Parts: sequence; C-alpha cells; structure tokens
Amino acid sequence: MIINPLDTGILSLGITEVNSSWWLDRVNGANLFNRVYYFFNEGIECDVVSNSAKKNIVFRPGKLYILPANISIKFHLNPGVNVNHFFIDFVLIGHSFKPEIFEVDAIQNSCCKKLLEFLITYIVKNDINILTYYVNKTQIDTRTKELFDVFQSTLALLLTFLNSEYNIFSTALSDFSAVIEYIQQNYDKKISLDELRKISSLSESQFIRQFKKILGTSPYHYIKTFKMHMALNMLNSGSSVSNVAYSLGFSSPSAFSNAFKKFFNYPPRNITND
Repeated sequence: MIINPLDTGILSLGITEVNSSWWLDRVNGANLFNRVYYFFNEGIECDVVSNSAKKNIVFRPGKLYILPANISIKFHLNPGVNVNHFFIDFVLIGHSFKPEIFEVDAIQNSCCKKLLEFLITYIVKNDINILTYYVNKTQIDTRTKELFDVFQSTLALLLTFLNSEYNIFSTALSDFSAVIEYIQQNYDKKISLDELRKISSLSESQFIRQFKKILGTSPYHYIKTFKMHMALNMLNSGSSVSNVAYSLGFSSPSAFSNAFKKFFNYPPRNITND
C-alpha cells in the first residue's frame, strides 16, 4: 500500500517544548488528529484505554510514536520537566490506523531514521518553530505551500514504510473515512447529522452508535471539538480573533470568543492579546 501525499492533511508540525498544563489541555481535549511524536528527552507518558483496560506508556527518547485518532489517550507530564519533541498533527484521508500506539526504534531502523532526520533537519534549516496549515481551508503563500509539499511527501513515505514493516493500517474503519473527511473539509460550515448519516448510508441510530464506537464521542461533540482545536491552531499561528471567528463560520467575534472560553476555560485574547 502506497500513501498518496495528498491524502495526508497536515494540520500542524514543529519542534517545541512541553512544560505546562496548557499543552496537556490541548492534547487531551479530544481524539481528533493522528499524531507523530519523537521525544528528545523523557518526562511524558500517557494512559491508553482499550476495551475497558487501561495501559500506561512512557514515551522514550529515540523512539518514533504513531498515535492514531481512534484510541482514547490521556497524557501526563512529569512535574518540573521540560520535554522537547518533534510532532506532526495530521488527518489521513481514505485510510484508518489500527487502534493502538505504534512504537518504532528510530535509531536502529535505518529507513525510519533517515526520514525522521530529514524532517527535523528541514524544520531547523527553515527556522520553523510551529507551522500550521488548515487542510486546504486558508490561502497560504507560495513558500509555505512549498514547505508543506515537502512535509506531506515525506510523511506519506514514512507512513508507507511503517505500514510495510509493521502493518499499521486497518480496513475495519475504512467505511467511516468519508464521514471524517467531510467533517474535516467543512468544519467552517454548519454540518447536520442527516448529512453525515447519508454519507455513511446508515440509519440515524446506527450512525450515532458506530460514530461513538469508532471515535469515542458523539458527532456533535466531535465537530465542536474539532472546530475549537482548529481555532486554537489558528490563534497560535498569529491569526486575529476576528479572522478566526469568521473563518470558522461564527456570526461574530464575540460569539466565537464565548464559545472558545466555554470550551477551553480561558478567552482567546489570552493567546492573541487582541
């Protein structure tokens, strides 16, 4: 199986430091995005809930981790520790991961090591801290588009290789990929349950039941949470409250601010200083 770069919708990537409860609030908000993580030092761990059983995983330096969106994860940060890590948040169109965390020895696996080294070196060389993209929803300049073309191509190569070596993809969830794709491509609009149900060709009760089983939450909560996390990404990349509000389909900046504060427990001006 070869992954098409156009099927890897990168939302954000970069190299950053984890040292606050804000990071925990952000990543623990919902299981919305697939994630690639590589930690440069220790201090982060997580609990994974699967079939009512909880498993603790300690993230180790030198290991590459793939964290699919279809598993329930709660991260923990050791007190007083600053953790540096490389990350990619992305959606994957037309493919679904098996519901488990994948750990790969990025030092011993030469192909994985080369691709990871290229990504990290490319980020450093282009002086990138965090780069945010919105799944084709915003106008970006030519240089940023060129950067994302490189990242998408490399991520597609990495996922293709990992699947050939570790069989990371599942066919069991593929029937629902069109629903997730529709939400992630239309998060700036009002999406009805009936629209999603028709895409899945299921009855309303079947659709809601399957959605909760696959994604661990209701369709309404998924859409709201996805929209709020996209807003958070946009604010962190420098967009104003007004631009984010209208880009996400809110009637006014104040309506957006109220929704954002209700969701995250702090107003968007804490990020932008608007």
